[in-house]
This record gives sequence, C-alpha cells and structure tokens, in this order.
Amino acid sequence: MKNEKTLESCASDARNTVLEIKKLVAALCDVDVADIKIVLEVKKDV
Repeated sequence: MKNEKTLESCASDARNTVLEIKKLVAALCDVDVADIKIVLEVKKDV
C-alpha cells in the first residue's frame, strides 16, 4: 500500500516552503517579508 499525502498536507508543506523562501528573499533584498508576494496554487490531478 502506497503512503500518499493528502492534498491539505501537501498544500501546508508548500505554504511553509514559500514562507521560508519569502524570509530568504527579504533578508537578501533588505525588505520586509510582508512586502513580498508569492502566489501559490496547488492542484490535484484526478
């Protein structure tokens, strides 16, 4: 039996990853995290 993540779990992981990327960009560019916008779209193939 294959252990698959739920869509919600994958979306949560993706949001956390995007937040970490925003923190890195903010530090590198000397801007606030709130000033960075990254659009994340999670789709599930059926």
